[in-house]
Amino acid sequence: MTDDELHARLRAADPLPDLPPLAPERLDQLLEDTVTGTEAPTTRRPRTLLLAAAAAAAVVVVGGGALALTGRDGGTTTLALAPPDVSASCAALTPELLAGSDVAFAGRVTAVSGDTVVLETTQRFTGEVGDTVEVTQGDGSVVDGAALTFEPGQVYLLTADDGTIGSCSGSGPDSPELRALFDQAFGG
Repeated sequence: MTDDELHARLRAADPLPDLPPLAPERLDQLLEDTVTGTEAPTTRRPRTLLLAAAAAAAVVVVGGGALALTGRDGGTTTLALAPPDVSASCAALTPELLAGSDVAFAGRVTAVSGDTVVLETTQRFTGEVGDTVEVTQGDGSVVDGAALTFEPGQVYLLTADDGTIGSCSGSGPDSPELRALFDQAFGG
């Protein structure tokens, strides 16, 4: 097998082929961290994550709803981005994966101020989402496990669970491919 054939096979298997390549400086840093052990990779089991999510949800419910998402009648919904995790590897994005989200919506970035991004909700797929959504912006890395970086004026399709937009949640800039998955997942 030639290098070109191998490259073509890898691209065909990529679950998120539309993401731009990693910046060379970031790639160098990730490689250095891996070699020196600066960032120790973690092993996560799906059952452990599910139990942890259930426990966190129970704490929120028992604790009187410390995290409140504002309803559809207006107001502001506040969400956080999951911290970047360079050891994460995202599963292939499917409508079933998206459909399991607590919240799913489309939003246009209206303001970026420091680390805070303000989006105007343009479409609600599921869950309670205010007319305005505030999100803390990521670090600009685009790899599996990295947070999104929001651009002013751009429309994003976003999902969140327990008030957090996961790094492998299927959230990203609105595109025909991602829009088709959202439509399949939420009956659009």
